[in-house]
Amino acid sequence: MESFHSVKNNCLKAQQLGIKTQHNHKVGMINWLKLKYHLLYCRICRTFLTKSRNIDRLLEQGVNKNDLSDAYTLSDSEKQKMQEQINKIS
Repeated sequence: MESFHSVKNNCLKAQQLGIKTQHNHKVGMINWLKLKYHLLYCRICRTFLTKSRNIDRLLEQGVNKNDLSDAYTLSDSEKQKMQEQINKIS
């Protein structure tokens, strides 16, 4: 049971370090080496960081093209319906 928690914590730390390195934050040489070593044997963390990198790229492309601005605009009638539903819940 204890080994499961240590693996889980190592994965969490590796994912946090991986995200920091993807966003150009300095993590230090020792932490960088620990991350690379962890990624050698942990397929789950490699997959997580790959998907995270892909999501970041897609978001950057969407923001750069400004394609998202019109996609999330609600009409006045939709806003009114949502407000009525909120009022019913409250």
